[in-house]
Formats: sequence, structure tokens, C-alpha cells
Amino acid sequence: MTVTLSRAAESAYWIGRYVERASSLVRAARSIESLCAEISGIDPELPPGIWQDIARIFSLGSWDCERPDERIERLLFHRSDPMSAVASLHSARENARAFMGAAGTEVFTLLNETWHLVEDWSEHPPRGLVAMRSAMEEIERRIFMVCGAMEHTAGRGDPWRFLQAGTMLERAFRTTCVLEVMLPGLVGKSDEQAPVLYARMRSLLRMVAALDAYRRVAGARLDAERIASFLVLAPQAPRGVLPCLTEVERCLESVERHGHSTDPIRRVGMLVARLRFEAAESPGESLRPDGLASLADEIGRLNASITDRFFRV
Repeated sequence: MTVTLSRAAESAYWIGRYVERASSLVRAARSIESLCAEISGIDPELPPGIWQDIARIFSLGSWDCERPDERIERLLFHRSDPMSAVASLHSARENARAFMGAAGTEVFTLLNETWHLVEDWSEHPPRGLVAMRSAMEEIERRIFMVCGAMEHTAGRGDPWRFLQAGTMLERAFRTTCVLEVMLPGLVGKSDEQAPVLYARMRSLLRMVAALDAYRRVAGARLDAERIASFLVLAPQAPRGVLPCLTEVERCLESVERHGHSTDPIRRVGMLVARLRFEAAESPGESLRPDGLASLADEIGRLNASITDRFFRV
């Protein structure tokens, strides 16, 4: 792999990760804002803790604001926070601009327009919850357009495979983080807590764009353990850990043409094999809090291995 190709591959990989991260942030903000509005009349002490869970999922630290629109502003529009949506979109745009061939001119154009819109909002945030909801809808719509341009206009060479690998790795990692943080609060609750509990389960599924997919498989029944199994192991989950890691494995095998197994392929292969065994036999450690934390760590080490193997020259 030449130096230019390594840099283009790295740009494509991080375009995928950053766009998916921004998408996850907006979806999480919309889901949690809707959840807190629904349950605040039942348990007014619960929403601040739920917002703090979001801060943990995206490594944002503690909140220094009280109103929902201020929390959404912190999540989406703080340019000084590298995990915010505006920072993620800026990084995706810069990678697309540095190597236009990694994603294509259409992707860069849409990313550039989206970033400028979000940058304007970071300087002059929408005021009030209604305006903030409209802003989130518009950002999500534009991110969908970027993802559509990636799918329909990017060339199917190695940069495309790295873009896909980055997207799928970010999806697997973020789904694991969501479950690790939110699942313990949903297990072992009494029937008296059912209205709040079911609202929180629906919100969790919306955060990973899986509510409709889950209902097609499990019907109306909501169960925390079943949701965890679906999001980690089921092939129908659009951001499920196992299907996303399987796609990462396929992409990495496609760019390795010399025939022998490298460290990233071995790492992702072991993860996929373990999860497939759990899916075929019975769910194991991967669905428990400690197992989810370990799974997130292993995905992080896989990211480091991909970086060392493909992007360091």
C-alpha cells in the first residue's frame, strides 16, 4: 500500500466514523428529549440522570446546564468538545476535503453544506425547545443525504471499503456503549415502574434506530434481556454489534490481498466467532454489563490495530 493510498484509506475510514458518530449524537438527543418529556410528569427526578447517561455514552463529562435545549446545545453545537456533532462533522469534512477521492465530490459538497449549517447554529444556537427540535430534524435529514451520497456515488475501491469499515465499527462501538450504560437501569424493575420502564426501553431502541426492526422480530413485548440480545446478536438489527463487525471483517479481508491473516483480521475474526457462537448456542458474557464493557474495549483495540496496520507508514 503506497503512502498516498494509506492516507486516502485513513481519510475514508474516519469519514465513515465521524459521520456515523454525528448521526448517533443527533438520534440520541432526539430520543432522550422525547423520553424526558414523556416521563417528567411521572418521575421528575429521573430526566437529569438520563441526560447524564448520554454524557457517559459519548464521553462528555458532567453537565453544567439544566434546561433540555441547553443540554442538546452542549451535545450538538459545542465546537470545543471533540465528541460534539459540530466537531464530528467538521472532522469528516476535513478528511473529505483532504482526499476528495476517498468519498467523492458529492459527499464533500453535502458534508460541507451540513457543516456550515451546524457551524452557524454553534455560533447562534436555536433558542427554545421547539426551535431546537426543528434543528435536530434538519441535521438528521442532511446526514441521511450524506449517507445516501456515500452509498450511491462513492467508487467501490479500497477507500469505499475503509469508509464502510469505519462506519460499521463506529456503529458496533456506539451500540455497545449504549447498552453498557443504559441496560443496568432497565433490569430487575417492578411492575409498578412499567410505564417509565417501557418508555426507557423504547427510547434505547430509538437511539440505535432499531425500534421498528425489534418490533418486527419480537412484536410488542419489551424485555431488557431480549433487547440486549437483539442489539448484540441479531442479524436484523441495523446497528447490531455482530452484523456490523461481520461487515468490518468482510471489508478488511477485501483489502488484504496477500492471503495471510493480519492482526486486525484476527481480532475481528475472534470477536465475530465468539458472538456467532453465543447467537447459535446461548447468550453469554457479552450481554452482561462487564461483558459489554469488555466488548467495547476489544472494539477499541480493533480500531487501534486497524490504524497501526493500514494507516502507519
